[in-house]
Amino acid sequence: MAAARLHARLHTDLSGPVDVFRIVQELGIWLNSRPLGNLFGFYLRQDDALGICLNAGHPETLQRYTCAHELGHHLLGHASNLDDAADIDGAGGGTPAQERAAQVFAGNFLMPLGLVNRVLRRLDLYDRSLAAADVYQISRELDVSYTATVWRLRSLDRLDGPTAAAYAKAGAAAAKRALRGGLPSGSVRADLWVIEQAGDDLIGKCRVGDEILLRLVENRSTGYIWQIEEPAGTSSVAATQVLAWDGRENLTAQSMRAGQLALPSTNDVLRVAADRHIEMEIRRAPEFVSGPDEPETNSDEPNQAWLREVLGTGGVREITVIAENRGDGLLRVELRPPWDADAPAVATVSLVIRVVAPHELDGFAPRQPLAHVARLAA
Repeated sequence: MAAARLHARLHTDLSGPVDVFRIVQELGIWLNSRPLGNLFGFYLRQDDALGICLNAGHPETLQRYTCAHELGHHLLGHASNLDDAADIDGAGGGTPAQERAAQVFAGNFLMPLGLVNRVLRRLDLYDRSLAAADVYQISRELDVSYTATVWRLRSLDRLDGPTAAAYAKAGAAAAKRALRGGLPSGSVRADLWVIEQAGDDLIGKCRVGDEILLRLVENRSTGYIWQIEEPAGTSSVAATQVLAWDGRENLTAQSMRAGQLALPSTNDVLRVAADRHIEMEIRRAPEFVSGPDEPETNSDEPNQAWLREVLGTGGVREITVIAENRGDGLLRVELRPPWDADAPAVATVSLVIRVVAPHELDGFAPRQPLAHVARLAA
């Protein structure tokens, strides 16, 4: 109820992840991050001074959940408190009532029912039982740690007790391995984004270190394969139409003139970590692939029949890129015969990926010290 009342009072935008760092600052609570060893975070209440400190060594999703937990201590009238893994992870089992209350607050505040249902519908998971890979994608959309998402879905009866316990024990690495189909190309802690069609909703932020896996229909027996054109060190987009992803909203198609979208050298932003063909039966085709001879159709998936006719059902091309640095990176691939560099591309996929910093909070939250100086001066 405290979480729901706070959302109602602040008119929180629940179209995407809850911005808990901003909300804490707006409530007049000092917020910072420091190396804390085994501590996840702490809440400090001393006279009229209020503060929350988070472990700077933790990934941002875990920092966000810890922050919501400490905010729960504040709103529920608790005294100063130090929190470790047992207090934060939400697994239960002998946890003091005060910590359980803060856990429940954090889950309801970062993952209110309306937002969870919206994400389930967006991912087409609302009427399905949830696999571990599904739970990981939900956690990524909510920008919350995998374990916290598991227990929140358990509290909403979307997972039964044994399944939730098994998912939490296996952890996010196992869920990402199932989604990826193998070991990571980069950091095991990094988020994974799998892009298979333009209809995929990519709510959230692609952070430095994240792994982006692009899957495209391909049958090498036709003589055509997907070849990477970018990143190749150019500084502008030559494609007439690209898919732009701003790191928070859905993919959107944008028409652009040559050189219109200036990029800070795509080689500096994205790194190709893997490029391989996998033989498998193709069940669906990427909607955003188009070509000059594509027939008109009223189908919900207008390009699929054309792709099956041209490519057959031989397999997929999997291209993995790692977000190396902040900025806008271009991933462009073209379907062409590998022996003829001058042959026109049958189809082109251009994807602009915006990469942001891995942590929103480093030291004191921005503007808080300046606001404090302004108050003192007044």
